[in-house]
Amino acid sequence: MMNEFDILIENATIVDGINKAHKGSIGIKGERVSAVGKVSGDAKKVVDATGLTAMPGFVDPHSHADSSFLWYPNCESAVMQGCTTVLAGQCGGSPAPLSEMIRPPRQLVDEIYELKPYLYYPSPLLPLDTVNKLMKEKYGWTIDYQTMEEYFKVIEERGISINYAPLVGHGTIRIAVMGEDYKRHSTKTELNQMKELIHQAMKEGCIGMSTGLDYDPDVFADKSEIDECVAVLKEYGGLYDPHWRRTGRRREIKAGTGYIEPIDGIIEVIDTCRKTGVKLNIAHLAPGWHTIPPMTPEM
Repeated sequence: MMNEFDILIENATIVDGINKAHKGSIGIKGERVSAVGKVSGDAKKVVDATGLTAMPGFVDPHSHADSSFLWYPNCESAVMQGCTTVLAGQCGGSPAPLSEMIRPPRQLVDEIYELKPYLYYPSPLLPLDTVNKLMKEKYGWTIDYQTMEEYFKVIEERGISINYAPLVGHGTIRIAVMGEDYKRHSTKTELNQMKELIHQAMKEGCIGMSTGLDYDPDVFADKSEIDECVAVLKEYGGLYDPHWRRTGRRREIKAGTGYIEPIDGIIEVIDTCRKTGVKLNIAHLAPGWHTIPPMTPEM
């Protein structure tokens, strides 16, 4: 009995990450690859891939694509590089949860400058109502979601062209709870509110949480706050994906301000996950070292 496929890709050089590169065909039924190698059968569509290479889509483990899905749902910048899955919501920033004050979308950079001219950095936060007024004027639509679940529904309705593994951003949660008054340690009440928002986001479909420990507002969180927030993930088998402290705060700092020791930032996030038992993926991990004497000894 002959196989029947929706799509049959013939004469491709197949690189599957397991076997050596080899010539063959790929049969696709529905949304699944159902046959690879020496494949024969009828198909609704046949693609001659002579001279072309076929391989699984790449996974981008550190993406900010969720900040542009609603503007660029075809995700051209990812797809044209062969990327079909993104782990997004990185560096402490995710589309939700939102409250009265939010980080304005970068797509409004010109409008924000006209609203509040600046020399180096724009206002980190604006009222949601102000952002939506600008959004309506420029794009004809507004940010009408407040939770991750509501955001998921919006992108499902509009459709995006890649797979999306979502993280909830601790920085976004911190802003939702503390608003503009984030340049300090959180209170116990505020910390409990953050933890509830993490529970909610995980139940709504997030696979973990990120932090941006060099960026506002996470740079002002002490380690005990981060440890308690990360501990929430354990119940869900979630992932902790930190942008670790490797420079210290990067805005509104005075000349001569000292830097964080990069090796200490790596040790910090490892210690958090040893204490909590939560899985760790250190975002854009780079070598750790001491920059201030006594320097890092040779290893």
